[in-house]
Amino acid sequence: MEASERGANRIATILDDYNLGSGQLVNKQKSVIFFSANCVAEARQIVHEALQINTEALGERYLGLPTSVGLSTDGTFDYVPNRIRGFVTGWGENTLSCAGREVLIKANAQATYPMSCFKLPSNVCDKMRTIISNY
Repeated sequence: MEASERGANRIATILDDYNLGSGQLVNKQKSVIFFSANCVAEARQIVHEALQINTEALGERYLGLPTSVGLSTDGTFDYVPNRIRGFVTGWGENTLSCAGREVLIKANAQATYPMSCFKLPSNVCDKMRTIISNY
């Protein structure tokens, strides 16, 4: 939404409609607002006052994913191949059959949550492919 009084009032109306429809009330003390980097301070203050939510989301991650990914994703998803490397090194190569290794790879290494939300850069995919192939 646009960071304006009109946008904030629209969100407040949606939250009120949700409250009326479900009987559940949004806890504004636990709620946070996320603004883009180019949002001016005056607009932020207007939205805070209209929604009565004082806390801003300053974290760089939500549910383990980056909250904002720009055009340049260099280094943003480097943790994915490292995580897969951690999976693979923890599995005993000699104790599993070929089919067992394939099941582990498909269930854990290839089904990562970031892959379902973002298009990963090709260099990250190449690193993942290398780790899996070497296993």
